[in-house]
Amino acid sequence: MTTAGNWKIILTLFFLPVSGRQHLLRLMLPVLFIIHLSTDLPNPIV
Repeated sequence: MTTAGNWKIILTLFFLPVSGRQHLLRLMLPVLFIIHLSTDLPNPIV
């Protein structure tokens, strides 16, 4: 993913309502977990 793509995601999360943000985070957690497993990097969520 490009840096511009990362900024779009960050801005989207920042401007979403809290309820929308929590819902989106719930959708993203499995993806982030898979990325964490595939890269063996320290998990930034924790």
